[in-house]
Amino acid sequence: MYISEGTIAETFQLDITGDRWFKKGKVDETLLNQFLLPEFQNQDWSKGIPLSIVLKEWRMILFLVNNYISCEGRYNLVFRYHMNFLLHMTGDTQMNLPFFILKSLQKMSMKVQKFPNSVESSLAHTCLITTLVYHELCCYGIDENIFLVDVGFDLRPELDA
Repeated sequence: MYISEGTIAETFQLDITGDRWFKKGKVDETLLNQFLLPEFQNQDWSKGIPLSIVLKEWRMILFLVNNYISCEGRYNLVFRYHMNFLLHMTGDTQMNLPFFILKSLQKMSMKVQKFPNSVESSLAHTCLITTLVYHELCCYGIDENIFLVDVGFDLRPELDA
């Protein structure tokens, strides 16, 4: 299975419109102020924004974006691309979400390949990947249980001894 912007867009019914943005794009810094405590607005946050200075109502959303979408791993900091995701959610910018998700999956894939012993702490993308695989199986008319058996899973229930 090859994952592309199109695959992600089709699976999650997202439009392939907006800025193709992940980590290197520019953000209008003044737009970030709406998410920050007043005393920390209008500063250069190119090295990351401590989550503690984000307005309380946005912290959980940023935590979820950080944990389940971008797979960043540094949960006490958020970066411009996290904030751009918020700007998309508030309608201040238009982000190409399939592109963003694809780049996030690619980043996670490289991370897992580089550190295979830390896979347990990097499984935030499991539901996203599972949904993509099930969608593709459905497109090809393949039963998910047959697929799992074909790739080596034993689906028989374990019997207690």
